[in-house]
Amino acid sequence: MKKTIINIFIILLLVSIYKDLTLGTDISHNIKREDNPTEGLDKQAFDILKVKIEAGDTVLTVMEKINPSLSDLNIEQIMEDFSLLNPNIDPNHLQSNRFYFFPKYN
Repeated sequence: MKKTIINIFIILLLVSIYKDLTLGTDISHNIKREDNPTEGLDKQAFDILKVKIEAGDTVLTVMEKINPSLSDLNIEQIMEDFSLLNPNIDPNHLQSNRFYFFPKYN
């Protein structure tokens, strides 16, 4: 009985490997993420800076460092611009020692 179960398992494993190797995965539909966030954007009212996040930094603290002259920044607009420059990134969960794009308002 053990031999039969082991043989069936081996046959299923070999069939699975064969199908995986012959069919493979279609990678032609994968979209390459560009490191240039300005591509495809119209002229904006801000410049783009690439900033390395340190421990404890948030989007708002970095924005205050980058734009010290603007005291009344609109938080919704900041988050929208950050999300526009960093698609697929949650602005509430930035990782230390990583680079993100931030708007520097004119």
